[in-house]
Amino acid sequence: MRKFSFSDVNRQPGEVLDAALAAPVTLQKRGRDRLVLLSVTEYERLLAASAGTPSGAGRTTHNLDTAPQADLELLERALAEILADAPDEV
Repeated sequence: MRKFSFSDVNRQPGEVLDAALAAPVTLQKRGRDRLVLLSVTEYERLLAASAGTPSGAGRTTHNLDTAPQADLELLERALAEILADAPDEV
């Protein structure tokens, strides 16, 4: 899996996005894996694969329009924490 830094997303977004369309990529912050960026096709394939397994049982997916408020708040806090750790860019 290709790896990019958060800074790479700002400096070369086209390359990062093109790579993510071809295969999942890892986004790193301070050398640690933080996020995985993948195509919708790959995401849907993973959802379909997990639906038939015990680990996928009882899981529900949402988008930003349908997610419960509590989930949106959790996501917002997690993203704020990640961004707070980011070094200042010039």
